[in-house]
Amino acid sequence: MCEAGIPPSGAVSVMGCSLTLQDAEEHQRQLRKKQKNRAAAQRSRQKHTNKADALHQQHESLEKQNHALRKEIQALQAELAWWTQALHVHERLCLLDCASCLAPGAAGCWGQAERTGLTPSLDPGSSLSTQASPLLLLGLPSWLTS
Repeated sequence: MCEAGIPPSGAVSVMGCSLTLQDAEEHQRQLRKKQKNRAAAQRSRQKHTNKADALHQQHESLEKQNHALRKEIQALQAELAWWTQALHVHERLCLLDCASCLAPGAAGCWGQAERTGLTPSLDPGSSLSTQASPLLLLGLPSWLTS
């Protein structure tokens, strides 16, 4: 424990305790070490907080991107269904050899559909689900469309 009273020569009194000069220097060194350690710990905590914030922002961004991609998949699936249905109708009703319809640059019956505006709208603002079915667009009798 500390000795109360007047410190001997070469000693320093700290909070009522008598310390030699060497002890006082060691005490100051320990205080500086603690302060540096506190500052380093604070920087480390801040670094981890910043990293967590960045990961959270990246997560939010990826969630939005994922949602947009899922919507795009749904739109593409709806378009695929529309084209599949149109192809089935075409295959049942086409009187031409289908090889000539599929040839590059051949007008065939698909060329007729494009000239009459029977192709689906690819406008992003339009809803594929609200467009008329290919069966109705082809002007088929109602008994064939059910």
